[in-house]
Amino acid sequence: MGSRRFFYFLPACGHHLDFRRAIHAIIGEGFSFSASAFVNVHDDSGILLSANERSLEPPADRSLERMLNEGERLDVLCNDASLVLTCGFGSQHEDPVFSISMSRKSWLRLNDTVRAQYMQSLARIAGKSRAAYILVIDDPADDFLSHLEPIDDEWVVDLGLPDGSEYDASSVWVDSKVGILPNMRRLRSTGRGYGDFKEYEESLT
Repeated sequence: MGSRRFFYFLPACGHHLDFRRAIHAIIGEGFSFSASAFVNVHDDSGILLSANERSLEPPADRSLERMLNEGERLDVLCNDASLVLTCGFGSQHEDPVFSISMSRKSWLRLNDTVRAQYMQSLARIAGKSRAAYILVIDDPADDFLSHLEPIDDEWVVDLGLPDGSEYDASSVWVDSKVGILPNMRRLRSTGRGYGDFKEYEESLT
């Protein structure tokens, strides 16, 4: 599949994301969903055990909403003229998260202006879905979601890898209204912002 960049949308601790609003926000940004989705089964650590493809009756957004209301965990493709995205809805958390990922090669191939427009789109999707954070990471391990844990009023992000090494420096976008940073390795502000979100990146030196 090649290297992929993931954007994880996390709620403020004790709050819920609105998947229905997320689906409509993705459509509102010009993306069209495919005609099928994969219903995923995971073990307790979040590792995928099976994925069963299921056709989506049109309109696709209504089918996705119905399946999510039934408690399914889904992966579904969507695309516009430039990018193909994989949207992953659901996790083992009490307040489930969702992700948007794409080919890292395709993402980095975009020119700076177009990539900045997509980042603004992601910020709008986050705001409409009531996300407080967007965690950006490349090539997460299969059990990565089990390394995201809400404790009291903060998300704790364990960036250790199964072989004992660690991920490269990651970044996180934080809704300026939240005011609480995730518990990660040392974060510093980049001075950049996307909509209501301020960007922070890890400093590993």
